[in-house]
Amino acid sequence: AKGNEKWVRAIGHAEMINGECTRLYGTFQDIDKQKRNEIKNHRLGERMQVAVQSAKVGLWDLDIVNNVVHWDDVMYEMYAVQRSEFSGDFDAWEKTVHPDDKEEALRNVEKAIAGEQEFNTVFRIISGNGDIRYITGKAEVFRDTKGNPIRMIGANTDITKIKRNEARLRKLLDITEKQNQSLLNFAQIVSHNLRSNSSNLSLLTGMFKAGKMPADKAVEMIQVSADRLEQTVADLNEVVQIKTKDQQQVSISFKQVLLEVLEGINGTWVNANARLDLELDADLRVRGIKSYVESVIHNMLTNALKYSKKEEALRLSVYA
Repeated sequence: AKGNEKWVRAIGHAEMINGECTRLYGTFQDIDKQKRNEIKNHRLGERMQVAVQSAKVGLWDLDIVNNVVHWDDVMYEMYAVQRSEFSGDFDAWEKTVHPDDKEEALRNVEKAIAGEQEFNTVFRIISGNGDIRYITGKAEVFRDTKGNPIRMIGANTDITKIKRNEARLRKLLDITEKQNQSLLNFAQIVSHNLRSNSSNLSLLTGMFKAGKMPADKAVEMIQVSADRLEQTVADLNEVVQIKTKDQQQVSISFKQVLLEVLEGINGTWVNANARLDLELDADLRVRGIKSYVESVIHNMLTNALKYSKKEEALRLSVYA
């Protein structure tokens, strides 16, 4: 009478006489409130379903009493399983779990049903296509009035892309860390060698000025030392060009590297009045990164000079 729309339920019966309906009688019930709630919930359910499907979240319902599992369409798509191929029992799901993750996944299900913890876990599956996928699973366990578990309803999300991106990121971080460590190591090597070469040049210049060395010999030794310094500076370029991959080892003439290192510290060697006995085959070769081999030899020779007895002439023997 007020122009409002209202939902009602009408139930009636027909009274028949000689095969003809003579009257109708029945009841009207006001179900407006219940019906509007029903429509509202239905719309919310539809929106929820759209949201779930858009987010690629698979819903499942485990009947714990009867050991029956119900999947929605997203679950079948996620697991790449045809409805006709899925028996619908718990064992069918268990068979899809990756063998390495099965024990932990089953234990998490058991603990959730026992009420010991929430079901919130990540595990791998082997899909119907044979692909390995990472799945995150969350679920809620429902119980009867006596506290017995009767249903377990949950959602699965495919996080394979996230996991693969994490793996790639970890790999890049490892490469970066190795590269940074390589840069640091090489920078320390170059820094040490630069100081040694510059000190050697200063020593030669001082000896020349003090008249302790003929001019021609001093110039020759300074030139040799300067050449070695130039090579050390050139090695700095190697620091900049270090790639993300490891430097390749090469075959190196050990004697040649040793003599090159000696050229770089010739002034220090002469000033110490040191004697070097070499028993090396010219064909002796080692595999390694030349800059590192040079650094090892350089440190050994300079340490021999630095820590030798000052009152005695140094004699150094190198043999292999």
